[in-house]
Amino acid sequence: MINEFQADNVSTVKNPNSGNYDDWVELYNIGTQEVNIGGYYLTNEKSDTTKWQIPLGIKIQAKGYLLIWLDNSNVGLQSNFKLDKNGDIIILYNSNKERLDIMSFSTMAENTSIGRMTDGNAIWSSFMQTTPSGANNTSATTLSAPEPIFSVKAGYYTEPVNLTLTSFITNAKIYYTLDGSSPTTASALYTKPISISSNTVLKTMVQCTGYKNSRVATRTYFVGERNSTLPVVSIGVDPYNFFDETDGMYMMGPNASMGDPNYGANFWEDIEEPVTFEYFVDGEQEVEVNAGIKIFGGWSRRFAQRSFSINCKQEFGDERMRYQLFNDKPNDVYKQVILRNSGSDVNSLKYRDLMLQNMVSDRMDIDYQAGQPTIVYINGEYWGIMNLREKIQERYLKDNYNLEEEDITVIANYKSETENGGSTAEFESLLDYFNNTDFSNNTNYNSAKNKIDVNEFMNYQITEIYYGNFDWPNLNIKYWKKNGSGNKWRWIVYDLDQSTAYYENCNQYRNSLEDAYMENGNHWANGRPGCTIFRGLLENTEFKNEFVQRFAAHINSTFATERFSNFIDTYDSIYADEKPYHLERWGHNDSLWNAEKSDLHLFAEERPALMQGFIQDMFGISSMSTLTVEAKNAESAKIEICSVAMEGKSVVGEYFTNIPLTVSVKQTTRKFIHWEESDGTVISTDLSITLTLKSDKKIIAVFDQSSGLENVFINELMASNTNTIADNKGDYEDWIELYNANDFAVDISGLYVTDNFDNPTKYQIPQGIGTETIIPAKGFLLLWADDEKSEGATHVEFKLSGSGEQFGLAQVNGGKVTWIDSVLFFKQASDMSFGRSVDGSGTFVSMQNTTPRAPNTLDTNLPTVAGTIEIKLYPTVIDRDFYVESNQEEQLSLEIYSLTGAKIGSTEFVGGGISTINTTSLNEGVYFVKVSNPSINKTFKIIKK
Repeated sequence: MINEFQADNVSTVKNPNSGNYDDWVELYNIGTQEVNIGGYYLTNEKSDTTKWQIPLGIKIQAKGYLLIWLDNSNVGLQSNFKLDKNGDIIILYNSNKERLDIMSFSTMAENTSIGRMTDGNAIWSSFMQTTPSGANNTSATTLSAPEPIFSVKAGYYTEPVNLTLTSFITNAKIYYTLDGSSPTTASALYTKPISISSNTVLKTMVQCTGYKNSRVATRTYFVGERNSTLPVVSIGVDPYNFFDETDGMYMMGPNASMGDPNYGANFWEDIEEPVTFEYFVDGEQEVEVNAGIKIFGGWSRRFAQRSFSINCKQEFGDERMRYQLFNDKPNDVYKQVILRNSGSDVNSLKYRDLMLQNMVSDRMDIDYQAGQPTIVYINGEYWGIMNLREKIQERYLKDNYNLEEEDITVIANYKSETENGGSTAEFESLLDYFNNTDFSNNTNYNSAKNKIDVNEFMNYQITEIYYGNFDWPNLNIKYWKKNGSGNKWRWIVYDLDQSTAYYENCNQYRNSLEDAYMENGNHWANGRPGCTIFRGLLENTEFKNEFVQRFAAHINSTFATERFSNFIDTYDSIYADEKPYHLERWGHNDSLWNAEKSDLHLFAEERPALMQGFIQDMFGISSMSTLTVEAKNAESAKIEICSVAMEGKSVVGEYFTNIPLTVSVKQTTRKFIHWEESDGTVISTDLSITLTLKSDKKIIAVFDQSSGLENVFINELMASNTNTIADNKGDYEDWIELYNANDFAVDISGLYVTDNFDNPTKYQIPQGIGTETIIPAKGFLLLWADDEKSEGATHVEFKLSGSGEQFGLAQVNGGKVTWIDSVLFFKQASDMSFGRSVDGSGTFVSMQNTTPRAPNTLDTNLPTVAGTIEIKLYPTVIDRDFYVESNQEEQLSLEIYSLTGAKIGSTEFVGGGISTINTTSLNEGVYFVKVSNPSINKTFKIIKK
C-alpha cells in the first residue's frame, strides 16, 4: 500500500541518483510474505492507469518499504511524473490494472509529508518529520478527510444527471446540499445516487472518525442549459444569508433610505459571507474555491445587478485560486477578484471600461485593471453578463510587480490614510512640494522625475483626458509606490464608465484637458489635489513639449478613429450572443445598448480633431503639420514617435508645429543604415532623431536587405529537463535555445523546426504573433519541445528524445528548403544540456552548467583533471580533407553521420597531434562528426562542397 509521500521536498532528503530534493512515495508491505511488485503501476492521473510501471523484478520484503522518486526522469525507481504540491492524487495499480490504493490531497506544506498515522494504518496524517524508508512513528497532525469522488464531473449536460459519491476512506459519511448552502452534519446524508434535473450547485463534505471534516467540495451541473461562448462563473451561497428580505446581504433590508443610492441598505453594510466560486472555460471547470463574498462598488450598488468581491481567505477554506484568469497577464494565482456589473454602465453597454483600458494597455507604460467578460449564475440561477476583473489593492501589486503588502503604499482618492490603514504623510509632502516649486527650472523638474514616474504619469493623464472621464481626477484615482527612498509614485487607471459619451458631460465636446489643468475651472474637481501635480509639471518646457507631441502621437495611433471603431465592434461582437439573454434577465431591451454604441462610434470619429483643437487652444499652438515616416527594406520595423509605437511600414499623422518631437527605430529584423529625406539626403545614422516641424515632412528609415537568418544558431538544447527551467506554464519541458549573432533583431516566425531531417517542414513556427518569435540582437530565444503548441508560439509540435536524435531549423522559399542550422546529438543525461562551447561557434559540448536564455559558459568551476583531452576540428567547410587536433595520446573513435542520422563511416586513431581525415568518398552536403572515447564526447558539423 501507499504509506507516505512528499510533494514539496525543499531540503528534507536528497535523491541519491540526481542529487536533488525530489518528490517521493513510500510503498509498504503490510504482509508477512515478500511481494514481487515488478510490473505494478503508479500514476497521478485517473485516466492514465499505466502512466509509470515499476521495473520488473522489484520486491518488497515482509513489513518492508520501497522508496520511489517522483522526479520525472523515468529511470530505474524514478518515475516519469511529479506531484503538484498544490493538490494532486497518487494511485497504485497491480499488473492487471486493478486499483490497490489511492490517496488525494489538496495542498502540502514545505518539507512535510502525508502518511498513514502508523505503518499500514487506515488513518492518514501530516508529518513535520518525514520518515522515507522508515516507520511512521514521528509526531503526526490530524488531516482533513479527503474530498469525495464525484462519478460525474461538473459541467453541461443535455439530460438529467445521476451521480454517485464515494470516499477513499472506509466508514466515511458524506453530507451534501443542493441549495447553495454549506453542508454540515445536519445536512442530507448521502445514501444513494443523486438525481439532478436542473441547474444545481452540489456541495459536499466528508466526515470520518480520526479526521477533521473535509473541505467543502463543490460541483455545479448545468442541465438543459445552453453553453455560452464566454467563461462561466457559478456562485454557490447560502440563500438565506444572501437573499432574505430582512437579513440578506444582497437585499435592501429594513433600513434602506428611499433615494439613490439607498444608503442604509443591507448591500451598503460591510458583510462578508462564505461562498463557493467555480470558473468554467469551454464547459470545463478550471477553478473551484471556497472563499468570501462582499458586495462591491460605490453608487452602482443601487442597481438590481450588483458587483461582487471574491476574497480567498484561510477562514473560508482556500487562500488562493490558481488559474490564468486574464490572457493579457501571466499571473495564475489570485487571492481576490471582482465580478463587476460595469458600474455606471450597468444598464447600457457592459464593456466600456474593459474595452477602454485594453485599448491603451499594450500601447503605453500604464498600470491598468485586466478583465474578462463572463456569464454568472448564483445557486444555478442565470445572473447575466458580468466582467471578471483584477481587484486593485495591495495584492494587485503582488500579482503585477511581485511586491509584498508591507513593502508598498497604496492611496485612493486622496484619502487621509492608505488602503491598509497607514500614513499618507509622504504623499501629502509630495503635494506640498508640487504646490511650492517652480518647475520651469530644469533642476527642479529633474528632481520631480526622481519622485514620480513622469513617463507613466504622462500616459495616465493622456488616457483619462482623451476619454473625457467625468468621474475624475479626484475620484476613481489610485496611486502607489514601493516603500523606501529612490522609488517613484505610479498611477493606476480604472473605472472609466463615465467617459466617452456615456452622457453629455463626458462626450467628445468636453474639454477635459482644461478641466484637468485649470485651478478654477467649471469642473467640480478643479483646485483639488488631482490637478496639482499635472499643473506643476506643465510649467516645464520639456514636459509640456513631450506631453503635447506624445498626445498627438496617440491620437494618430492608439485613439485613431479606425482603431477605436474596430475595438467597439470587436467588443460588441464578444457580448453579442449573450446580450439578448442578459437584457431579458434584467428587463431591458437593446435600444439603450444600441444608442450608447452609436454614441461611442461618434466619439471615436469626432474626438481626434476636437482634442487636437483643445491642445492648440490651451498651449497657444498655431498649426499642425503632417509627418510621414516610412521604413525601407524592413517589413517588421518598429518605429516610435514620442515613445509611441507605430504600426505599418508607412505611418502618417499630424503633429504640432514648432515643437520638437522624437522619431526612433526601436526594433527591427533588419540592420538599420540611416535616416534620409524623401530626396535621399541622409539625415542621421542615429537610431533616434529629433525633428521640429515647420511644414509637412517625410522621412525614411533605411535598412539593410539581409534578413540575418544566416547568423541564427541552434546554441544549446536539453532533451531531459526535470528541474532546470520551467516554461510559461510551470512545466519542465525539453528546450532548444536559439542565438542571434546579429547586431539587430531577427524574427523566426514562418521558419520550420524538425527532429527528423527527412521531414524538414515538420512544424512551422506561427506567423503574425508579434514579438514572441523575435530574437533580440545578440540575444536568445527558447523553443519548448513539449508537443503543446496551444501553449504559445514558442512551443513546438514534438518532443526531444533523451536517447539522442536530430534537430534542425529550416526556411522554405518557393518550395526550396534551406537549412539555417542543424545538430545531431546522442544520449543526454538528465538536466545536462548540449551546447556550443562559445555562442555561435562550431563545437558542441555537454554542459553541466546550463545557460538557457544566457551566454554559454563552460564548466570552469569544475576541478581540473590532469590530462584533460582537448579536441579541435578544422576547417568546417571542406573540399577534401579536414583535421582533428588533440592534446593527449589516447585512443579516439571518429564517426561521420548524415543529416538524416545515418552513419556514413568511422575510424579510430591515436591522439596527441593532428590527424588528417580524407572525405573524397563523401558527396556534397552537411555532415556531423562525432569524436569520442570513454572520457570525452564531442560533435562537430562540417559542410562538404
